[in-house]
Amino acid sequence: IALFVWMGASGESAAATMRGALAGVPVNRAMMTGFRSVEADRPIQDVMELTLRGAQRDFPVIADGRLVGILTRDQLIVALTERGRAGLVREAMVAEFETADVEEMLDTVYARLQSAPCSTMPVLFDGRLVGLLTPENVAEYVMFFGALRPARRFFTWRKR
Repeated sequence: IALFVWMGASGESAAATMRGALAGVPVNRAMMTGFRSVEADRPIQDVMELTLRGAQRDFPVIADGRLVGILTRDQLIVALTERGRAGLVREAMVAEFETADVEEMLDTVYARLQSAPCSTMPVLFDGRLVGLLTPENVAEYVMFFGALRPARRFFTWRKR
C-alpha cells in the first residue's frame, strides 16, 4: 500500500511542478518554429521521405494557403499500408484538430493538448501558422528552464 501511495504522491508532485512551470508563460515561448508543412495534394510518399530525413513526426497540412489538417506519423503509416505510395495527404490527414494562439497561456493550452486526440497542436498568429506545440517540446521547455532556476534552499546560512 505504501508503494502505491508513494507512486501517487510522486505523480501528483510531478503534475504540480509541471503546472507551476507553465503558469504565466505564453505559448510562443515553448512552441517549435522550425517545422515543415505539407500541401494537401502531395503524395504521401513525399511526407514519408520528409519523415525519414528529419526528426519531425507530424506535419501541418496546407491547402490554398490555409491550415486544413494534420498528418501524424501513425496516419502516414496507415495510409501507406492502405493506399500505397501514391495516396494523397488529404486522404490521410485529420481535419478536426485543436489550435492555439501565440498569446494564450501555456498551462491552459497544455491541458487542452493532453485531452486532444492529436498530440500536435498548430499555433496561430492572426490566423497564420507560426508554430507547433507537442507534449515533448513542452517537457523540454520545463526541463531546460527548470535547470536555469537557482536551486531552492531549505534554509539560509548567514555568516555572523
